[in-house]
Amino acid sequence: MKKSLIFGLPLVGLALLTASCQGTDNPTSNVSTSEIPTTVAEDALARITLDSSAMKTAYYIGENIDFTGLKVTAVYENGETKEVTNYTYDETTYDSSQKGVCFVKIIYTEKGITKTRNVQVDVKSILDDRVYLIGLSCSGAKSEYKYQEQLDLSGLQVVAHYSDDTTKTLNSNEYTVDSSTFNANMRGNYEIVVKYSETYSQAGTTVTATRDAETCFFANVILNMESISFASGTSIYYQYGGISTSDWKIKVTYKEGVTEEISKGFTTDISTAFADSTVAGSKDVNISYTYNGVTCTAKRRCIIREAKQVALFGALETKNDIQNEDYQFDSTYTLLKGYKVVENRQECNDQIFSKCISLDGVGSREENAIRLNVSNITKVQFCVSSEEGTSFGLYDANGNAVFTGVAPSEVTRYTVTGLSSGTYYLWSEGGLNVYYIATFE
Repeated sequence: MKKSLIFGLPLVGLALLTASCQGTDNPTSNVSTSEIPTTVAEDALARITLDSSAMKTAYYIGENIDFTGLKVTAVYENGETKEVTNYTYDETTYDSSQKGVCFVKIIYTEKGITKTRNVQVDVKSILDDRVYLIGLSCSGAKSEYKYQEQLDLSGLQVVAHYSDDTTKTLNSNEYTVDSSTFNANMRGNYEIVVKYSETYSQAGTTVTATRDAETCFFANVILNMESISFASGTSIYYQYGGISTSDWKIKVTYKEGVTEEISKGFTTDISTAFADSTVAGSKDVNISYTYNGVTCTAKRRCIIREAKQVALFGALETKNDIQNEDYQFDSTYTLLKGYKVVENRQECNDQIFSKCISLDGVGSREENAIRLNVSNITKVQFCVSSEEGTSFGLYDANGNAVFTGVAPSEVTRYTVTGLSSGTYYLWSEGGLNVYYIATFE
């Protein structure tokens, strides 16, 4: 009788075979992948711990950090631990140039998992642990010199001052003296600078610190003044144009044969000679200068040139509403409609204005400007201001800009030269305050 062969499969194998055959073709499967639990491998990195007890944690400014002695331990999910050395650190968390506490971030990565922990270090100056230089003083130096007398440092005593209130008198070879500014051929009070420095280093490191200190004394070269004279500056002014001596210079002559020009320190009586610039004329102005107990004087002829025509708008009746009609101020000046007269007390040099013409900036040059019809003139002056920093200009009859500017909030005087006879318009596209206009031949 022939026997049949029977193949027996274990139950587990049969179950796997069945599942493999069904695959994803089973339409009744309701198993979601999100329901499959996610587990962390027991040998996954859980955290790191640090032991910095054997590491250098105190540094001086300029020192690189040293992790020698730092023990970094990796701790795993299964509780196992191991010491690791292939860690890194965040370089931005340690600044060797800044004094203070740093929290340096240690970084360790294993199998795509990164853990960090901070180690605290202190950065200090090497001067924190010692007495150091804080300043310098000097005394005993000769302070007054005659013409061409050499600088004398024989009596100079320089003292260094320290953080513990102690002092040390320095030898002449320990400090430096900068006398490059000293000029015995010219009068003046010259600053002589004295410098001294000390360098400190810390044993066992390459870090050093230098403390610099400086002080000064003054050497005054004294000459004998003989006379003064006017050297340069404005001496011709214009009526209603203001008077100033800000650009004046005088020449001083000394008995030693030295001369110099100075722009300050002298006085004048120009404000007495000319109370203001409203009256044309010429007068002598006295100049005085005192030096080393000696006073010298000089005279300068100053002239206020008469204006050919002047428009002082403070003489007009106040009209706070914008006008709709032109106003013929005189034969030279016409206020075109679009202006108003306002109370606005302002000062400009020696002039005080009580009112101004305000142009509101709406309209063309033919209806919102001040028109000048002039002949035989070469110069025009005017004082203006604007709260808005308005651009303005002087235009000829064809609309060509002869002058343009930006009016500041303070009253400012402008002068335009090189004009010829004709019609001109002072006009602005924004608000502009005009206090006066004057023309000159």
